[in-house]
Amino acid sequence: MVFASIRNFFRTIYLLVMDLYHFPEVRNMVKSVVLGWRQAGKRIKLTDSEGNSFSAVVVKGIHLPPFPLVESNINNYDKFHAREDDVWIVNWPKSGTHWVYEVVKLLMTDREELTDTVKEGTMFPEACAVESLEKLPSPRVLDTHVPLKLFPEEALKKSKIIYTLRNPKDAFVSGYYHVKNNVGSGYDGTWNGCFDLTIDENT
Repeated sequence: MVFASIRNFFRTIYLLVMDLYHFPEVRNMVKSVVLGWRQAGKRIKLTDSEGNSFSAVVVKGIHLPPFPLVESNINNYDKFHAREDDVWIVNWPKSGTHWVYEVVKLLMTDREELTDTVKEGTMFPEACAVESLEKLPSPRVLDTHVPLKLFPEEALKKSKIIYTLRNPKDAFVSGYYHVKNNVGSGYDGTWNGCFDLTIDENT
């Protein structure tokens, strides 16, 4: 058990270093996240029915994962400029964002091989600073998991939006294991507890 944890830790560090080297979008995202910790809103603890909890931020009354930039970006949408050729991929977490992102990038670049970008580098407003988005050439492929209430109004009027759906059961199960295996989440609850928390309309 200890050996597996150590191995996974060094594997994560190695993959991060490789991503930083190969993908400029990841470098932009990491820079944005590091700088964004200063702007991060107050975190709260969401506790499930079994007493296990993980962190969240509240933005305009909605609970979101504690991405450092999400509150600052949403409160400063006036600095974001949507473009007519922007393509947004919008969905619930763990609903195939990476697959759709790759397909859209292949179609838009008329390439047959996978792109040299990663979708987290264009995840707005969660993980990418407005300044980084402005530097991206058109057409941009952007993605987000925020609900409609928090989606940029200008993008609704000007840009193209692809809304993807996945069987809720599959998305919930995948989301549970994503949170459970993410050391940074600090969540160590059971499936039942996580499910109760996920479907609670107050969270």
